[in-house]
Amino acid sequence: MTVVTSDYHLQRAGTLMQQCITADVHMVGTKPELSPAGWLGRFVVETGGLFDVWLRPEC
Repeated sequence: MTVVTSDYHLQRAGTLMQQCITADVHMVGTKPELSPAGWLGRFVVETGGLFDVWLRPEC
């Protein structure tokens, strides 16, 4: 399976895929155009989300 998502979301999306399916997953990142404030916001959301999926697996 190939999952395409933004570069900043690769680790969290990959973690979720590993928790939920047994198929071989290939992660592909895209490069979004964000402002510095946009990158900061994504960093905060993704970091919190990553800790969440580590502490409370989805599947």
